[in-house]
Amino acid sequence: MPKLLVNLPYAAGIGGIESWFGDLCAVLPKYGWRVEALGIPVSKKRYNWKQPSYWSSVSVIGKPWWSVRDFADGLRREIIQRQPDIVLTFAYDAPLISGPNIPPGPKVIEAVHLGMKPEIDRITSWYCYFDAMLAVSEGTRVAIEEAFKNIHPNQQLPIQLIRYGLRLPPATPIPSRLDSSQPLRLIWFGRIKQEIKRVLDLIEICRGLRSRKIAFKLTVLGEGKEMLKLQTELSEEIAQEIVFLPGAVAAEEVFAHLTHHDIFLSTSDYEGGPRTLIEAMSCHVVPIVTDIDGYCREVVNPGENGFRVPVGDITAFVDHIAALSSDRQKLQLMTEKCRDSVYPKFAVERMGEEIDHYLRQVLTAAPKRQLKLAAQDLSIHLPNHRPWLPNPIRKAMRWAAYKLNLLSGMEA
Repeated sequence: MPKLLVNLPYAAGIGGIESWFGDLCAVLPKYGWRVEALGIPVSKKRYNWKQPSYWSSVSVIGKPWWSVRDFADGLRREIIQRQPDIVLTFAYDAPLISGPNIPPGPKVIEAVHLGMKPEIDRITSWYCYFDAMLAVSEGTRVAIEEAFKNIHPNQQLPIQLIRYGLRLPPATPIPSRLDSSQPLRLIWFGRIKQEIKRVLDLIEICRGLRSRKIAFKLTVLGEGKEMLKLQTELSEEIAQEIVFLPGAVAAEEVFAHLTHHDIFLSTSDYEGGPRTLIEAMSCHVVPIVTDIDGYCREVVNPGENGFRVPVGDITAFVDHIAALSSDRQKLQLMTEKCRDSVYPKFAVERMGEEIDHYLRQVLTAAPKRQLKLAAQDLSIHLPNHRPWLPNPIRKAMRWAAYKLNLLSGMEA
């Protein structure tokens, strides 16, 4: 039985990649694969995440107060000990998880989640350390290939496109949304942070809707450092039961919430997916999302099954919500097209067949990794010299700093 070892950015169920690992755990064993994962520890208290059922397959490397060098050494030891056939890593990870630090032996696949500058820079510099690459969206694949061609015009960088495959719920009857006497039920879910997610845009969207006297209810699912600000700024709406902040819920519970909502909002300034869009549309929830690369442009056809708006354009969000509030027939027509837009295209069964075929191709192909410059590249990011302070004392100081930071975060 071939073994796939996934290097997660963090050992916490708080992001799209961690959820993707769960999908791989659900589908690849059916094709004869053993799936395991390594991750850097993240405090459960800090993130308040609910441990997914597949988390027993994840092994944590070290402690939160370890240095980058400690984590890098731990990663190498784990890979040597586990002897995987393929290591799947991610372009935006810290250098300790990227190609040069992975020892010879297994095939190495670099998965590209986002087509942003840090990922592009790493791929164009370290492409020789990978046997193969895959992208999770067409926009990401194109961005990486074009950037690589500009820097290395005489070389080719084939990237396989394998979209996320999600464990989507069974089909349900299409709900009726024709009753204009009922408020529109909006939902946003994800990590509650301003960076990337722009969750604070929801405050202005709520104010815009109220100023135009649009009847609505907004549910925000998730946890994060901006939760307190949301609670403060939307305290009046929360007291009037217009806005609901239930906190984090298990992944398996998200679909139950989605079935009671009409419109899904995504305010992000960039995303690898987002997976949340696929989950929402699979439950007949009409999306109003930012016009960014990834699945937003692949899936949402403006005016047909949802809307795309410029990043940060609060007025556009409010305008589209107001339009659907007054034209329930339009909302109903969009509702009827949502699920067919994502299923079976993003079903986990489709991904399982594609990724199994791809992994076996990589496994049987000739090795492509070139490691002659690995030590040189690693010396830049993981210097071998030790400072004059003894390592046990340095670890104790990092442990103390970690504890103080954790306590301050809990108080906030």
